[in-house]
Amino acid sequence: MDQEVMGYNWYIPCVRRLHTHIIFPAGVRLRPVGAPGRCSQYGENRDCVRNAGVFNLKQFFSKNFTTTARGQVFLVDPKSGDHSFEADFRLKPHGMLQRVVPRAAPLPPTASECVMHLEKVLARHVTKVLPVPFKIRSPGKS
Repeated sequence: MDQEVMGYNWYIPCVRRLHTHIIFPAGVRLRPVGAPGRCSQYGENRDCVRNAGVFNLKQFFSKNFTTTARGQVFLVDPKSGDHSFEADFRLKPHGMLQRVVPRAAPLPPTASECVMHLEKVLARHVTKVLPVPFKIRSPGKS
């Protein structure tokens, strides 16, 4: 899913129908709650109901890290502007993606463990494309 397209009112209802394994908060579009912008819903007397029908990334991530959800959320190109999730979640490099993980989840303690993890991830995906084994070289080695 594209984070920018999630801001349109028509996108989330379509994704809800097609991808039932993704859990969305109440609302019809992604938007940092409280940010200025167009009115998404009008009340009586055509008064704007601010932030009605919107949710932020923290709400979206939280819904997908429940016991009923898989807890696997990846971003291809995280956009700036919505920092709502940063207190509870962080982005962890996962190959070409950014994996969303709870802040409480431990990170690998050493750089070599990070490299070993990345090699495993790449080996699962790259070997399907490249005919020869792929190995990451440590910086400074030739």
